[in-house]
Amino acid sequence: MPLQNAPDTPITVDLSDVDVKTLPTIMCGIRHPRNEGFWPDEQGKAHLRSGLTVHPRREIHPMFGPQDGMVLYYPGCGSDYGPLLHFSQTEHVSTAVYVDYLMTRTQIIEMLQDLYRAAGTQGEGPKLFPLRGRDFGLTGWKEFWPESERSLMFGKPDTAFGVVCDLQLKPNRATHLIFLRTEAHQTYCNLLNTTLRPNMVVLQDHGFGGNWQDFGDDESPMHLAALEHRALPPRLFVAEGNTRPWPRYRRSGSELLLDGQMHQHQRAVYERIA
Repeated sequence: MPLQNAPDTPITVDLSDVDVKTLPTIMCGIRHPRNEGFWPDEQGKAHLRSGLTVHPRREIHPMFGPQDGMVLYYPGCGSDYGPLLHFSQTEHVSTAVYVDYLMTRTQIIEMLQDLYRAAGTQGEGPKLFPLRGRDFGLTGWKEFWPESERSLMFGKPDTAFGVVCDLQLKPNRATHLIFLRTEAHQTYCNLLNTTLRPNMVVLQDHGFGGNWQDFGDDESPMHLAALEHRALPPRLFVAEGNTRPWPRYRRSGSELLLDGQMHQHQRAVYERIA
């Protein structure tokens, strides 16, 4: 049945005086020009223009089931154990996910030994157990890289691996540490629709020359993916001086200088503005 009194000509809305940054991501079917945009495929995967893919909700290994504390995510971490030690001792970190495609198994072991010494924990370090891509509900490590040639400049899927261990950094509380030698932007996307969705992300663009894209700033592929899927973490831990926080976050704590990093950057917690 036709609408009564339907207009004969299209309705035109004049937005010339409107700041487009204040418009919602999607309005009347028109995408914000600064937004990455995505398109779903037949498997329900969302492909972003940056080459990143956000997979649909799925089951992962039972050891990574519902989290009762913080999920800390540190992309491009190197051997910097500082945030892991700090938040494990001041809050409850149920799982920390460290990601760096330049780290070797030997370097990971050495980092954990340094971590235990800094924490005053006796022993040589925790035992590492291997992980596979399918432990995260995916077919293999190739899915931990974006569909972008630039992302292959410094690390490739054929050298990827993952390990997990249990850390006792606070009495009566254990923390799972997952260390992945994978690409950090895509790995972040792989966690968004799982029980390992990060609620604290460390942003520090170390400047080693091994990044194909920065982690901080509004154009970070990680930020754009989380924004698109309404999965922004409540908090960030941002290096002062060399890394810009994501938009709509404000500093909520004092600057901290933590051991473990190569460059002595102070860092501070930023909270998302509702």
